[in-house]
Amino acid sequence: MAQDEIYADEGGMGLPLCDALMDAGYDVHRVNFGARPFDDRYSNRSSEMWHTAARIIEKQEVLLPDDGMLHQQMVTRRSEVSRTGKLGMESKDKMRSRGLDSPDRADAVMGCISCGGGVGGNWERYSGITRPTVGELMDEASRNYEEEALPSGMYVGY
Repeated sequence: MAQDEIYADEGGMGLPLCDALMDAGYDVHRVNFGARPFDDRYSNRSSEMWHTAARIIEKQEVLLPDDGMLHQQMVTRRSEVSRTGKLGMESKDKMRSRGLDSPDRADAVMGCISCGGGVGGNWERYSGITRPTVGELMDEASRNYEEEALPSGMYVGY
């Protein structure tokens, strides 16, 4: 994925934001959360993304940040089944009636997981890549720091 490639919800207030990002030169992939899903077992695109991302998280294929608000939003939104037997998610209006705020942060994370590689994305391309160890990440960070942060010829060490 290119560094300036963005997936964004074009529904509601997202439409002018998508337009502004495109005008600024970003590669915006518009996702309408209320649109038809790729898989007809779901009631809409948002439900498909939430359920797919939940399975990816459940299989520990992604690591979530230690973020209390995110975790709260992810576990308080209820699954529903529509009159036609489609799997869906509780509406934000129903959540408000239960005294809950809109799960905007969870929507963003679930969308990132799904759109950035899951449903209709490139997840398969990344699923075979092995995860580095903490030591390997530290070594890479150290190399990057030495290569990018220090002027040529300088050395930081003991």
